Amino acid sequence: MKKLPPAKFEKSTSCTLIDSHIHLDSDAYAEDWQEAWQRAQAVSLRALVLPSTNLASSRRIAAMCKDNPGFFATVGVHPHQADEFDPTTSPPAMAAFLPGAKAVGETGLEAHYDFCPWESQLISLRHHLNLARDTRLPLILHCREAEQPLYSELLAHGPFPGLGVVHCYTGDWEMAQRFLDLGFFLGINGICTLASATQVHEVARKAPLDRLLLETDGPYLTPKPFRGCRNEPGLIPVIARALAELRSENVDIIAESTSRNSIRLFHLPLEV
Repeated sequence: MKKLPPAKFEKSTSCTLIDSHIHLDSDAYAEDWQEAWQRAQAVSLRALVLPSTNLASSRRIAAMCKDNPGFFATVGVHPHQADEFDPTTSPPAMAAFLPGAKAVGETGLEAHYDFCPWESQLISLRHHLNLARDTRLPLILHCREAEQPLYSELLAHGPFPGLGVVHCYTGDWEMAQRFLDLGFFLGINGICTLASATQVHEVARKAPLDRLLLETDGPYLTPKPFRGCRNEPGLIPVIARALAELRSENVDIIAESTSRNSIRLFHLPLEV
């Protein structure tokens, strides 16, 4: 995956920025994740939330967080890998990573790609929902072309004291309002820079600013004008600027508000 040269990373604000969803433990960053974090810090990022995708991911993330106070771990099994979730052995294995975890997930439902059987996704999701409810931790939810089924599962298994975020939200405004009514946040990433992403634009404009989080979902979903290159936390300023333009608001307000939202949702030991 092509990497951007350091000169391409620029500040859009001097205010605190947070990447609320970055897969820094993935193979795409194996050789230079420390350098990626340094580049991010140089453009005003102070924290990264690292969502787990399976038990091996949880282990890697826990190790990364030990020596990096700006990193915050979660524990979960991604719906793409939900067939790895074993109702007997996975829960106690996941429990080992709960101390210090800031959220449960990444979990959810995937209906666009046929990577994992639907029934396996539901079994895994329901365990995660129960875990989040019982631990009072927030949820990090994946949802692609599955907004109504995911909403129905939340209704059936909630309420969730720790609330959560539907990350990389790409559904329509009607469904967005339903998730917002449950108290959930919505994740905005590089998709908002694409001219074709009209649903995302509508949600970005209409959703209350105090319910939006900034994320990269790196190494994927690189914002324009850097499509074709690896995404990384240092591109959060590009997403902040794009969201500010969509909402006709000052980028400093976007930075302060979204960072405050991440701190509030994940109970991060930071101040804006």
